[in-house]
Amino acid sequence: MPDLEKFVAEWKGHMNDDRGIEDMVAEDAQILSPAYWASKQGKEYVMQVLGSVNTGFDEFTIKREWAQDDTVIYEFQAKLGDVSMKGVDIITVNEDNKLQQIEVLIRPINALMAMAEHVKGGFREKAAGE
Repeated sequence: MPDLEKFVAEWKGHMNDDRGIEDMVAEDAQILSPAYWASKQGKEYVMQVLGSVNTGFDEFTIKREWAQDDTVIYEFQAKLGDVSMKGVDIITVNEDNKLQQIEVLIRPINALMAMAEHVKGGFREKAAGE
């Protein structure tokens, strides 16, 4: 069973530190995005999305959190430019105390669309830099 108390403390401590977060993500991690039905897999993909989010959010605030068994749930509010959003991150933690899966839910629809465009832009920037 993962040590959720330790995971939560480390995750919050690295919220704006991609390198610290990267050490907490399993190699075979997956992300369930609100923009796609199927999950996307692999640490590199998950880190690209998380990195894009970290550079885009303003006024990010965790409103509530829950932790039980192998799952941590964060309810958050944030802004992306002038678009306000509310969302939920559902994180499954594996036996090695690493993020195995993250499911992201965002509302309203204009916030979801803005976030999808922002993340897509991060992928285009990465591809242009390679």
